[in-house]
Amino acid sequence: KTIQKAVSNIQPGGTVYVRKGTYNENVVISITGTADKPITLKNYAGELATINGGSGIALRNSGAISYWTIDGLTIRSTNRYTLRLGWWGEPRTTYWTVKNNNIYGANYIMGSYHLWENNNIDGTGYTASYGDAGISDGGDSHHNTYRGNTVHDFTHNNARGIWTQGKTHDS
Repeated sequence: KTIQKAVSNIQPGGTVYVRKGTYNENVVISITGTADKPITLKNYAGELATINGGSGIALRNSGAISYWTIDGLTIRSTNRYTLRLGWWGEPRTTYWTVKNNNIYGANYIMGSYHLWENNNIDGTGYTASYGDAGISDGGDSHHNTYRGNTVHDFTHNNARGIWTQGKTHDS
């Protein structure tokens, strides 16, 4: 009955359909998909499903996780980041697709070959003191694609819309 239970037991090629409702949890993805068997986490057709991370990161990876699609969810957090794929000193993520979501808060990517498409990324009420962005493409990230997203209301403490930083290239 939790998203965490489902993503902890999914096999490559599988899809986790999230039924309507609000799921108050911090989802950590630690199983990787493959090029020929990606893993999908998405809302059940026609139903509004919300991951509410509260003050924690709503959705993040643990390890060098690849080939995931996050599709059609509402994702919220009051943490510095709502979604965090990769981090300094951690293994890089690759080949994630994040599409058609309503995301409330800042997001951080440290990895390569990601696609962020047609998301509504809302900074209304974002109050972290770090000056982050709707999408921060950080570290040695490369070959990431950001298209069709609406990123708005990141106005607090030098926050940005989309921010590439460090040694990012070819995004």
